[in-house]
Amino acid sequence: MKKINETNQWNPTTYNKHTAFVSQLALPVVDLLDPQKGEKILDVGCGEGTLAVEIERRGAKVVGVDMSAEMIEQCEAKGIEAYVGSVTDLPYNEVFDAVFSNAMLHWVKDARGAV
Repeated sequence: MKKINETNQWNPTTYNKHTAFVSQLALPVVDLLDPQKGEKILDVGCGEGTLAVEIERRGAKVVGVDMSAEMIEQCEAKGIEAYVGSVTDLPYNEVFDAVFSNAMLHWVKDARGAV
């Protein structure tokens, strides 16, 4: 597992048990993203990877980032390249065709820095 500075902890099993509806409600947002074959998409706050898997199923290559090592472990177990880290401290510069996020910005204290 790879790390990028700041982290937090989540239990992926408990999270999915109680909040699976969050990913289901986000499927129309994936439709809006309209991932295409050959695109590279950053999934910020990827969690355990449910939506990243859906994006890759549609042909794009996904790189996930989340502050929870436990969530990243689950995401990687689903075959998604993923890293532990904060959206406000990412090492990327113009390497993605799109950035996707579902239900993440409300957790970020520095929303302006995240954007």
